[in-house]
Amino acid sequence: MDAELKNKLDNLTPEEKEQLTDALSSNFAEYGKGNTYKSDYKVVESQKLQIEYNSSDGFFYYLYPNGDGFRMNVPMGSIVNGKVEISMVGNAFISRYTQDGINVEVEGVNTYTSGIKQLNAATAANYNFYLESGRQTGDGPLVKARYKNRLSFLLADNTLPLHLSVLRAPYGYRIGRVTLNGNDLELTAYDNLELKDDGLYSATFVGAGSVQLPDYTVQFDRDTSAPYMIFSEDISQEIEDTVYFYPSESDAQVTVFINGHEISDKVDGASAGGNYTVVVSDRYDNTNKYDFTIKEKRTTSWPLYLFLILIALLTGIIIAGVSRRKLRVR
Repeated sequence: MDAELKNKLDNLTPEEKEQLTDALSSNFAEYGKGNTYKSDYKVVESQKLQIEYNSSDGFFYYLYPNGDGFRMNVPMGSIVNGKVEISMVGNAFISRYTQDGINVEVEGVNTYTSGIKQLNAATAANYNFYLESGRQTGDGPLVKARYKNRLSFLLADNTLPLHLSVLRAPYGYRIGRVTLNGNDLELTAYDNLELKDDGLYSATFVGAGSVQLPDYTVQFDRDTSAPYMIFSEDISQEIEDTVYFYPSESDAQVTVFINGHEISDKVDGASAGGNYTVVVSDRYDNTNKYDFTIKEKRTTSWPLYLFLILIALLTGIIIAGVSRRKLRVR
């Protein structure tokens, strides 16, 4: 705001401020009667989407009451092991989307005027996308409502385990069956299941409403346990000599530090005196850290040893010479 204008507004009397407020309200009321906006226009957040499945193209359709929406090759909100394809239906658009919480910029797309019309995802990550329909702009069409939804899916990598604590049913589905390492788990709810143990999961989801939806099954490996180190000595107390160590998992990443400095060479033991930190992690960043100390060794350098030996020899020679002189005097 202009400094001069702000100063004038601050110096208005209460009566003048009331008159200004009435005038502005009257202007806004007149503006609302124009052809651009309607008084019954509203924004609807998290509008329930109508779900349909088209068996001819194999896509799931998610639609707003006005017919706009999107189609997707897998159930929305699911864990996916392959590529995800999303395309808009009608005038709907994606205003923005994030990958692992980071906003993704789409080159050449003005999200305010047109938005993203298609989204293809092949990189393992958590995706959130923001769907909109009926956006009203100054030169746009008249609409009764503007719909906005935040939606998500998890694209998994078959070669990597998931760090998942809760399994949720996709939109329009309920949990039908879940197994862990081939054994059935008891279901306490049909929309989500708390995951407590690591292992290979298989989850089958079935349609939850009157719309006929195909069963959807996904498999994933859950790994939340970090590898650990096995030591040849008790590291809870100061170590006198050499200690050897190796990880519980052969493909684990082991990093060793001595006195805060990383040892670049791969080592499986330590003997030099100092403070050590050993960090072990797996490919999903499950990590354990160990600290221990090896006692500093007091060593005497070889020049000092040589000097002491020479002193001893000279002392011996002197003593021997003195002894011989005493014998001659007698």
